[in-house]
Amino acid sequence: MRITLYPFFSQQDKQRNLFRLDSDSGVKLYAYIARQLIRVGHEVRFVLPDKVQCTPIEPHISCQVLRIPYSVALSNLDRRLQWEPSWLRIIGNTDILLTQHEFLAYPLRCLFPRLRIVMECGIRPDTAWPETKAMFPLAWKAASLIHCNSIQLAKMVSEEGGNAKVWQFAYEDSIVIPRNLPRDIDVLFPARCSATNYSNHLAFIRAFNDDVLCTCMTDPTNYLGHSLELGSVEYSNTLHRSKVVVGLTDNGYGGYAFREAIAAGACPVALDTPEYRELLTDAWPYLCTLDDVRQIAEKALATGWKSLGTKLVQQVSENLRNSSYSQAWISAKEDLCL
Repeated sequence: MRITLYPFFSQQDKQRNLFRLDSDSGVKLYAYIARQLIRVGHEVRFVLPDKVQCTPIEPHISCQVLRIPYSVALSNLDRRLQWEPSWLRIIGNTDILLTQHEFLAYPLRCLFPRLRIVMECGIRPDTAWPETKAMFPLAWKAASLIHCNSIQLAKMVSEEGGNAKVWQFAYEDSIVIPRNLPRDIDVLFPARCSATNYSNHLAFIRAFNDDVLCTCMTDPTNYLGHSLELGSVEYSNTLHRSKVVVGLTDNGYGGYAFREAIAAGACPVALDTPEYRELLTDAWPYLCTLDDVRQIAEKALATGWKSLGTKLVQQVSENLRNSSYSQAWISAKEDLCL
């Protein structure tokens, strides 16, 4: 069977205006899925931008790579709506197309009525640009299957008539392997900073703008202008060095990097939202607001995992294991009927 994977390329170096494919969570996820599909004998194609639009380090993808034959829009809004008919006809020449583009199912369905389109839903429409809100349900209804990053998102999509399934891919299994590193970073903010402030990085900066605690913002897109280059090994080590990880993203999922840090052993402090409660349970004592995040983080630093009951820790650990690539692939493979 011929299967084409088309990530969204959401991570960019803001200083150089280049896509960072090596650390893009969506690219890493689809590269993993590609390897699983190849292993069982499927013909896989993987879509990437032209090399001139990307930083030099790219993930190794052992399958046919289709380079997009035009300049990919750097603006997330423009890229969501960049529907080139001639290009859609090329990528639509497949049995199954998996994509993280939120609206691409709509034009593809018009061109290929019988194509099996599998798309990702990673955010709620109300966290996107207002002018695109009406596009979400149109795309969901055009898709054959929508893989959602959380139960909350799957419920929302189902209520709009979409065929929703939950694929909780979040972290590569190797991240849980101990590194025997000192936990010398008090508080980690691993989410991306952006012009829309969707991860609430400004609230984090306001709360931790002093030298009392050792804090770290990975800032993989260089949005803050720090010219920070974290290679994959150094990034993983940063996760393993952190005592507390803070998640403040309110978009229907909460972020891959937050889960990666927890898998590496950091104690989670999270915004009190349904998506974080889904992962951490309603009983989690380190849920916060934007106003008291510093206070809750200091509490987590003082008490950490050890103060929590065994039952609670086991439940969160089980929820987290369901977010590992290997565990989530079990559901994905079944839903894809492969």
